[in-house]
Amino acid sequence: MESSRVTRIGKWYTFAAAHQLYDNNLSEQANEELFGKCFRLHGHNYQVRVEVMSAFLEHGMVLNYYVLDDIVQEHVLNRYDHQFLNDMSEFEDTLTTAENLVDQIADLLHPFINRYGPSGHKANLSELEVREGERSYAIITY
Repeated sequence: MESSRVTRIGKWYTFAAAHQLYDNNLSEQANEELFGKCFRLHGHNYQVRVEVMSAFLEHGMVLNYYVLDDIVQEHVLNRYDHQFLNDMSEFEDTLTTAENLVDQIADLLHPFINRYGPSGHKANLSELEVREGERSYAIITY
């Protein structure tokens, strides 16, 4: 009988970046009313949780943590660490909210995580979380 179990692994990563929630179509006062203190330039030590799943384990692994580290370093940390997010091309026409950031990071990671896995078996991105602080976060679940 075939098992329908799936194993998930995850790891936390951190990067520092600045941003500002500001809509150029609104007045300064309207931006402050809509975004509160976040309409001013400020920064976060973002925490990113990457979770990967697979129904197949080889050598007891969904995906080697070193491979996951390399993917996240290359495609997320090298891109966002110590940057002003508002100046980045992916946020040219969208606000730098946690929701939009987690969406952008998912788009960056998805093709790379989904092509790795033991012996060619596919490992899939199952959940991605971005925290702006202790109480604010956004999650994408597949």
